[in-house]
Amino acid sequence: MLNYKNHCNLQALNHTKLATVDLSDCARDGRDIIARCTNSAREAGVSKAAIDRFIVEAFQCDFNGLLRLVLRKFDVVMVE
Repeated sequence: MLNYKNHCNLQALNHTKLATVDLSDCARDGRDIIARCTNSAREAGVSKAAIDRFIVEAFQCDFNGLLRLVLRKFDVVMVE
């Protein structure tokens, strides 16, 4: 399980968010995280080009890099 509770201040400072993604109860699985982010972006009406760029960048990251990317690009809903 992932716990993002401590990243709220980081998110508040970043204004490049694409959409809101719920990663509560998310397994430590990069593909699951990428799928959730992609679905959230589509539902929010984010352009296909922006989503495609995110996917390409996400698959080049290791797990910690993926978490940093998601925190930079998305508003993250976090529940313990």
